[in-house]
Amino acid sequence: MRRTSRVIVAASFAAVSIPSVVWGAASHTWTGGFPFGPDSMNASVNWFGGTGVPVSGETDLTLFFPGGASSFTPNQDIVPVLSLQSLNVLSGSYTFSGGGYAFTNLGAAPTISTPNNVVTFNSALSFATTTTWTMNAPVNLNGQLSGSGDINVTAGANAHVIIGGGLSNSYAGTLTMGNGTITLQKPGGGAMPGRLNLSNMFLNVNAANQFGIAAAVTLNNSTMNVGTAQTLFDLRLDNGSTVNISGSPTITINGTIRSTSGYNSLGNNASQKLDFGGALRQINVTSVPGDLLSINTSIVNGRFIKTGGGILQLFSGASSYTGQNVVSGGSVWGNADSFGTILNNANIRLFSGVLAANTISGIGSVTIDGAIGYAGPQTYTGGTALANSSLLYGDANALLGAIDCPGVGNSATLFIQQPANGTFNATLSGNISVSKSLAGVLAIGGTNTHTGLNFFTDGGVNILSDTAFGSGTLLLGNTATTFTVEATGNRVVTNPLIPPGILEFIGGGSVRFSDPAAKQFNLPITQNSTGTTTIDGKLTMTSGAVVTVNSGTLIVGNPAVVNAFTSAAPIVVNGGTLVVRGLNFTTLNDVTLAGGAIYAPSGYAIPLGAALQGFGGVTGRVASANGSSIIASGSLNIGDAAHPAGVNLDGELYTAANTVTLLDSNQAVLGSFTQIGDGVNNGTIAAANGVVLEFGRNIVGRGKISGTNTLAKASIINGSVNGDSITNFIEFTGYVKGVGNFDNVAFSGTFAPGLSPTLLTVGNVVLTPSSVLEIEIGGLNRGSDYDAFNITGTMALDGQLRFTFINSFVPG
Repeated sequence: MRRTSRVIVAASFAAVSIPSVVWGAASHTWTGGFPFGPDSMNASVNWFGGTGVPVSGETDLTLFFPGGASSFTPNQDIVPVLSLQSLNVLSGSYTFSGGGYAFTNLGAAPTISTPNNVVTFNSALSFATTTTWTMNAPVNLNGQLSGSGDINVTAGANAHVIIGGGLSNSYAGTLTMGNGTITLQKPGGGAMPGRLNLSNMFLNVNAANQFGIAAAVTLNNSTMNVGTAQTLFDLRLDNGSTVNISGSPTITINGTIRSTSGYNSLGNNASQKLDFGGALRQINVTSVPGDLLSINTSIVNGRFIKTGGGILQLFSGASSYTGQNVVSGGSVWGNADSFGTILNNANIRLFSGVLAANTISGIGSVTIDGAIGYAGPQTYTGGTALANSSLLYGDANALLGAIDCPGVGNSATLFIQQPANGTFNATLSGNISVSKSLAGVLAIGGTNTHTGLNFFTDGGVNILSDTAFGSGTLLLGNTATTFTVEATGNRVVTNPLIPPGILEFIGGGSVRFSDPAAKQFNLPITQNSTGTTTIDGKLTMTSGAVVTVNSGTLIVGNPAVVNAFTSAAPIVVNGGTLVVRGLNFTTLNDVTLAGGAIYAPSGYAIPLGAALQGFGGVTGRVASANGSSIIASGSLNIGDAAHPAGVNLDGELYTAANTVTLLDSNQAVLGSFTQIGDGVNNGTIAAANGVVLEFGRNIVGRGKISGTNTLAKASIINGSVNGDSITNFIEFTGYVKGVGNFDNVAFSGTFAPGLSPTLLTVGNVVLTPSSVLEIEIGGLNRGSDYDAFNITGTMALDGQLRFTFINSFVPG
């Protein structure tokens, strides 16, 4: 009967393919018990060819499970744990149950083959040494996994390892797999306490706590999907790997995070948490160009040290660190609220947000790539680099160290928000545009070489060095409020100037804006500095650009350029000096002096309809057009005492009750109308070298024309001089000649009528006791050979009468 059974078994397997290896002494091929059953592996009839029941631990023990077996549910009831070398499922969807399987080197390295069909292991599997597993279909591992031997899976595209079951695994080796999918789904956790090394595949973690506290996961071009809380020791992401987290679980890392080769990412949003277990964790990103790890979760309960030359990207603002983070290599990228406090000994790259005071320290550098505010000072010393189109803002107290915008064609902006006075101590280079706002005064110096625009629009500036603004174009002030400009020491600003806002120069230093280009100012400027302010180049002041000088010296224009300073707006000099430079006369409209002075080296011209009024001085030639006015409200000195055309007036002069001193190297030329005094009080014209009043021109009023009583400095009067009355007359104190008309006039110097013998018509004339009346006599004909008067009023004679004989005349 037994023989018959064996024949039947052999006949049954004649139709199935059995590998030749089954005939080896240690090889056993499962038949599934046909026709005996059920699934016992401890029944020899369930094994092909009468090879008997496999013996645990026998040399090279290999089990084959073919597709032609009568049963696909073998029950391992041989021993509690069967020690074997290889298990091969040739075909069919097998389910293994019963006792466990221990894969051991019994003569060769252990192997498992489950190539094409779904296979389920409800039995425990133990791996004492490195085992190779070949698969191309799902494998369910529901029994306990144990041992410390590695599992190397050679997987096809359809390979899928599902680790489930009810009991936790104790496996401590490394499972390496290069294709397919692994799913961890033990309801009670503990699916993979060992290490996973996965390439080009998916790892699905479908239940909580699937890893042991010493577990390590390496993903190479792979994706891990997780939606529940997990604890790992080490996590390594390589070559474009992703940890895709759904929901808001917490992932705890008790060891190291490592990233190599390309862009890798961990997590999806800030509601997900990466817990560092209250300790310092290393995050290592290798330094091949382009290597980057993006951690998108929040980091809590711990801190990190970044190593390696690659990039760590952190963007969560909800992280809560316990202690200071450290960057010792490469770069950390993120927002201002991503890092907590951080010791930076390499590089940090910031993209957005406002950085709290004393957040970053260390010897490393910071790169700004976006819009970043500094709310307070930082103590890092490696400098700040501004990426293309980036913006860094804060006050001078917060913006420190070297700030650069490197790279050809790049540009960036530094925005200094200065609500209170402060000093900017940073050093600027590269194509950085600098803007200053708010009401504080910013003291700025240093050796800055930046080439971008400078917009200092609000508050004020104190210029501490000649290179404070780099080499870019400079705008000072705004259209609504006054912007103050101060210099410490003697400063030269070479920057090209944009038409400024409302400016006030203050302090005691001097500043020269040496830009030689022509420029136009449209808003008022005020000189309140006690030093000197110089604005080089041709300067045009439009109708809104009132110039006020209260102290110090304001120098404008270019001495080598025609019409180098023109102004359509009033000019007010209350104190100090306004210097107007040009190659020709400087034409100024309405000018008010209130104790100050104007110095015009090439002359000052008063155009038709314009006025010079006030008190003070104008040094330089003064020429006035017909229809212009000079109106004194106090002592007024005008002209150039060293020039023969020091004063050349065609317009009107009003002294009021003041002294107007006319400076000229010879006679000052009076204009069409000169009024001395104000009708109640006397006024004075002081002209040491005399005056000239041409035909058709007039002097009226009351007071004095003071001159020198010598012929060489005589006043020549060919126009009309009319005092207010015989008692409120106009008095000449110097030497006077001419053929003009005199009425209500007194002479206390020398009066020599005519330019040669003349008949002079006079009204009321007074010759004071100090006067000299000089009469020329050259013959006997009245008015042609000797001087004579036609008196229409009263001539009061006193003083001396002096005869001068001319034309060889000898009286008889």
